[in-house]
Amino acid sequence: MSLVRKIMALAAAVLFAAGLWVAPAHAAVTPGGGDGPGCYANGCDGQDPVAMGCWNDAYVASSSIIYYTVFDIGYVDNWYSPSCGTNWAQVFSTNDAWVYVYVGSYDAEIFRVQGVDGGAYVAENETSSNGTWTNMLYARDVQACAEGNLISRTTGAHYSAEACA
Repeated sequence: MSLVRKIMALAAAVLFAAGLWVAPAHAAVTPGGGDGPGCYANGCDGQDPVAMGCWNDAYVASSSIIYYTVFDIGYVDNWYSPSCGTNWAQVFSTNDAWVYVYVGSYDAEIFRVQGVDGGAYVAENETSSNGTWTNMLYARDVQACAEGNLISRTTGAHYSAEACA
């Protein structure tokens, strides 16, 4: 273990023992918004989860780490809202992404297979220069898979992960 990682681990242990530990950044990225759901089921397909109020009761149903060799450089989260019956993907980088991969952009998508919740459907985001999320899709009774990509500004390489729920 490198000296830097040992120091970070010791600092985290001290903060935890002192009651000052804060949840990891990827668990705290929840913008909230709205007073209640503005849509339900297939009516939410392609809608923004924040604008529709679906983020209010949402939780991460599945999450995967995006790796560069052995370093975790980001996460893709598959969010689920019980009140809307919808899923969406969120992708963002960790500090290691800026050390090992010079991230130029992010993109994400969420997809479902054909089933009782409707036909096959993909919701994508516009590629952005910071962490981002997709629009929603209804997938209460079928599997929804989120895919996140971090794209290197210097090499154009894509680093990806998938989280299904």
